[in-house]
Amino acid sequence: MSRSDRSSWYIGLNKHQDFSGLTAVCNGTFDEVRIWNNGRSVEEINSTKTGCVETNTEGLAHYYRFETGSGFIISDETGNGLDLDILSVTGNPDASFWTDGLVSCLSDNQIPMANTVTIGDLDAPTLDVVESFALNLDDSGTATLDLAGLVTSAADNCSDSSALVFAANKLQFTCTDLGVNMVTITVQDEAGNVTSAQVSGTVSDATAPTILPNNQSAGSTLPPLEFALDAATNQVEITFSDLRSTVEDNCDENPTVTISSSVFTCRELGSQLITITAVDSEENQSIATEEIIIVDRTVPTFTILNPTVELDANGSYAIQQSDILAELADNCSSLEEIIVSFDDSPFTCTSLGTSDFSFTVTDVNENVATAVSSVTVVDRIAPVVVTQDLTVELDESGSVTIDPLQIDNGSSDNCSFTLSLDQTTFTTADVGNNTVTLTALDGGGNSTTGTAIVTVEMSKTPQTITFPQPNDGVYGDGPVTLNATASSGLSVTYAVLSGPGAIINGNQVEINGAGDIIL
Repeated sequence: MSRSDRSSWYIGLNKHQDFSGLTAVCNGTFDEVRIWNNGRSVEEINSTKTGCVETNTEGLAHYYRFETGSGFIISDETGNGLDLDILSVTGNPDASFWTDGLVSCLSDNQIPMANTVTIGDLDAPTLDVVESFALNLDDSGTATLDLAGLVTSAADNCSDSSALVFAANKLQFTCTDLGVNMVTITVQDEAGNVTSAQVSGTVSDATAPTILPNNQSAGSTLPPLEFALDAATNQVEITFSDLRSTVEDNCDENPTVTISSSVFTCRELGSQLITITAVDSEENQSIATEEIIIVDRTVPTFTILNPTVELDANGSYAIQQSDILAELADNCSSLEEIIVSFDDSPFTCTSLGTSDFSFTVTDVNENVATAVSSVTVVDRIAPVVVTQDLTVELDESGSVTIDPLQIDNGSSDNCSFTLSLDQTTFTTADVGNNTVTLTALDGGGNSTTGTAIVTVEMSKTPQTITFPQPNDGVYGDGPVTLNATASSGLSVTYAVLSGPGAIINGNQVEINGAGDIIL
C-alpha cells in the first residue's frame, strides 16, 4: 500500500513497473485493511490476523472490511471519518471490489494474497450515448429510464460486447425530478476498467389531474346534491368543496380547481350542470361536470290580520283574502303566483263571536306557510218591528194574559230574534185601551221597539148577582150599607131607582126622607 498524495490511497497497487512499462496490480483479494498509527511487531500482527479487531483498539487509525458491502464507498469502521471512494486503476468509480464469500473476520481462517503479478488490461471501454432524453411520468408519478436506449455504442479492446457491464447512477424518476436531470452512464470491461459518460434529459409530467366521478358511492349512483337559497340574501354561493367530486393528480397535491358557476338565485332554480376545471402545476388540465339542484325552501311572508266582520242583511259574510292578511310577498314568486287557501264558506248568524280562522299560503315552489287569524263576527242590523192592536176580554177571574206574538204583525231580522212585551197581564183595572210596547232583540244585541193598543173589555159571560134585602133605615139616622155580590167576581155598583135616597161611598144609601127606596 502506498499513498501518492494527500487525497488518494493505493491499496494493492505495485508502484514498480514490469518489463512492458505497465503498472502491475496484486493478484489477490482483500478481506480487511487495517491502518495503524504506531509500529506493530510480528507477534502483534500475527495475533490478530485471523480474527476481528475491536474498532477502539489503541493505535488503530483506520479500519476497512471488504468481505461484504456495495456501492462506491467503503466506510472507516473506527469512526475516524476517513471513508474511501473505491476506484479502479483508471480512477473511475468501481463497485466490483467487494469480496462476497470470503471467510468472515470472526473465523480463524484467512485467504492469503498471492505474490504473483500479471500484466493487466488497462484500456477502458469506449462509450457513446444519446445527446439527450425525454421521459414522461405515468399516472402514478413515476417513470423508469431504459438504460439500453441511452447507449448508442460501446466497445472494448479485450472484452466481448456481451461481457460489458452497463450501469447508471439513476434510472428511476418521480415528481421530485421534474425538469432537467443529468444521468451518469458507466460501462465496465472484464478487467474492471470503467468508462463513464453523462447525458442530459428532461423529466416531464403530461398527466392531467383526475376528477373523480360525482354522485357515486360504493358503486351506486347518488342523487344530485341540493342547495337551498338563503332566506336573507335570496341566493346561494357554493364552492368546489361543497360538491361531491374530488380531484387527484400524480404529482401536484393541490391542483387549482375552478367551477363554472358559484352564485345562484331564483333564476337558476332546478337542475344545474357545474363545469369543474382542474389544472396542475405543469398546466395539465381536466374538465368534468357535476349536476346539482338549486331549490327554494323559503316560505312566503305576510302580516296576519284579525278582522271584525259584519253580517249583511241576509245574515251572511263571505271572508276575503284582504280580511285576513296583508303585505304578502315571496322571494321567488310574484303576487299572482302566490296561492292563499282557506274555507270560503260564508259566516252566518251561528258564527257570531270570535273564532280561529286557519289558512295556508303557498308559493310557486310549493313552500307552504300555515297561519291562524282571529275573526270576530258581529251583527249590527237591528230587527224591524211591526205591531197590531188587540182587543181582549177579561176572564171569569177578571184577568187576561196576552202573548207578544198577538201584538207582532210580521217583525223581521237578518238573524233570529226574540219578542217581548212590557205588559202581558191585564185586570179589571185595565178595562179600556192600554198602550203596550213590543221589543224585538236579536243575537247581536240589536233591539227595536213598537207600540200597539190593547183594548180590555169586561167578560160577557152570564153571572148571578146576590143582593140581600137591606136593613130598614130611619130618616135622620146614618146611611144603610148594601152587600150585593156578583158570581163573576166583578164589583157591583148600585143605583137608586126611586124613593128618597142617594148612593154614597159606592155601597151606602143615604135616607133623605120617609118612604120606600127602590135600588
